[in-house]
Amino acid sequence: MKEKTKDFFINNRISQFLLGFANSNIGAKIIIIPILWGIALIPVWIYMLLRWFIEPIDFWQELAVFLVCGITMGWIQALLIFFAIILTLKVITEDF
Repeated sequence: MKEKTKDFFINNRISQFLLGFANSNIGAKIIIIPILWGIALIPVWIYMLLRWFIEPIDFWQELAVFLVCGITMGWIQALLIFFAIILTLKVITEDF
């Protein structure tokens, strides 16, 4: 009886799919990609937080806040997005 059950589970397509899913790093990929993008978007969150605290009233204040944050954090954001795209593609296409 044990041999028939073992053979059934080994040869069954659903079992093969579940074993393949368990052996892959899908769970790690599902966890790592949002964390990676959360870190990559930190400058955007800082800008939104600063804008919320400063509460610009008219166009010129809005423009000043945008330019100061864009100049100081824009290049950091561009680098983080670039590395996040590369690492996301690497995580999706390769096993780590």
